[in-house]
Amino acid sequence: MDRADRRRRLRTAAVAVIAAVRHPLEVPDAFAAVQEATRRHRRAHRCGAYAYGEGSLPATVAAARRPK
Repeated sequence: MDRADRRRRLRTAAVAVIAAVRHPLEVPDAFAAVQEATRRHRRAHRCGAYAYGEGSLPATVAAARRPK
């Protein structure tokens, strides 16, 4: 992949992220159950497990980029 291709791909991803933030789609969070289980685990064990945010932005970007 040459430099121009990398720029095009980055620009496409950036546009998708901006669009997702400005006009979010109603996309269910596929990892909500995992995050809730992680929170319960942390409360029970007081450990450092972390669920890495709520995940709706990546799901929205993936839905926006999915071919129709």
